[in-house]
Amino acid sequence: PFGMFLLLYLMLMLNLIFQALFIQVFFTRAKPGIIAAIVFFLLQYILIAFIGTQPDESTVKAVSLAPHIAFTFAVNTMLSF
Repeated sequence: PFGMFLLLYLMLMLNLIFQALFIQVFFTRAKPGIIAAIVFFLLQYILIAFIGTQPDESTVKAVSLAPHIAFTFAVNTMLSF
């Protein structure tokens, strides 16, 4: 069980690194890049507030394209067992 949590955590951290590198390409100065990265990061988490507590399967599949929401669903599924 610990290995699954560790693997899930490492995959999320790699995703955050790749997202940071992707956003870095579009900005030459630090401050606008940081603001854009924070907004992008928060938008991915805000989506989970709009889907409710018991979403149907098609909604889960659609919003799980955002890695942060997929991570949240994965941890919820692991904790339910």
